[in-house]
Amino acid sequence: MDLSGFGQVIASGLTNVGMDVKEDAFTPGRNFLFLLMGSAYAYQVGASSVAIGLLAEQFSLFPDQRQPFLVQAEQAIAAAMGRQIKVLTPLIEFGKADVVRLATEKGVAGTYSCHTGNSQPCGRCIACLEFQFNEGE
Repeated sequence: MDLSGFGQVIASGLTNVGMDVKEDAFTPGRNFLFLLMGSAYAYQVGASSVAIGLLAEQFSLFPDQRQPFLVQAEQAIAAAMGRQIKVLTPLIEFGKADVVRLATEKGVAGTYSCHTGNSQPCGRCIACLEFQFNEGE
């Protein structure tokens, strides 16, 4: 599902190279958009739940990563779809390093955590810094 147009309308350090990837990282509505699109697809295929990969954040906890948002998102999705679609957060207790460890255990290789989406991690966005922080523990 191509959602690239969202970044052309909603500016943040994740969507606009003229903004700072760390200081301007919050992208308003991003996680809700992911949940809404996933829920619309779930509705179409008859699924009763969607999952989102929210993690335990060390450096920044945006409003759309907190439990109250998830509860309200489920309510909004139910109102919009006319039926309950459960929002699952299977990684919510995980840090970035935990996810990489789990991926390695499952045989998934070549992963990294970076908000820029480039082929190499930038080393300065929130995702990179949190991963580096967790590696040092």
